[in-house]
Amino acid sequence: MKKYTLSSLAATVVLATSCSGATTVAINFLRNNATTPAANDGSEYSIDAWDDVLIGDSSVTLDGITVSWDTAGAWNGGGNNIENGYLDNAGSISLSGLGAWLTANSAVSYKIQTIGASDTANNWFGDTLLREVDEAGMLLDTLTNSNLQRGISSESLSLSADTLFIDPTTGGTTPDGGGGARTNVAGLVITAVVIPEPSSTALFGLAGLSLIMRRRR
Repeated sequence: MKKYTLSSLAATVVLATSCSGATTVAINFLRNNATTPAANDGSEYSIDAWDDVLIGDSSVTLDGITVSWDTAGAWNGGGNNIENGYLDNAGSISLSGLGAWLTANSAVSYKIQTIGASDTANNWFGDTLLREVDEAGMLLDTLTNSNLQRGISSESLSLSADTLFIDPTTGGTTPDGGGGARTNVAGLVITAVVIPEPSSTALFGLAGLSLIMRRRR
């Protein structure tokens, strides 16, 4: 009969305490009143709840997070998918209220991704710098996007800053050696990393202990 040791119990408890969930805010730049909204069925980047931002807006507050941006490069192609409306040659995007949002969701950190889009097939997207407060703030992470014409960036490190300054740049390495670097931003995805409540963790641990004790009989 197979026996489980104390080390097996420890592994079970570690597994239980490392489980996490996620709460997501997803922004779709830039909608047009005449077009249908983004699909909310998980078909676009696995997001089932997009917040559509209309052309002409320069800021929005969602779940306590305030997002503001430069509207000079607004573009909309009239379609109903994420990439048919974007901040063309985007300037900076500023976020605030992230700390209170984390607290409200019992989260300790969040991650950021941007979605790039272009109407030219061989365009590519430069790196995106994540800083605190403004362009002079501490560099927290750099997002990369290896896609041509449209696609989602890499995911940032776990961040906890209350304010965030998102700076798209033309720096980076083109995927195919051709085309032009763009700073277009079609969408923004903010994901909070939620740690299970102690009671939930305890239940996982007890379940693992119960399983071990049954196997040792």
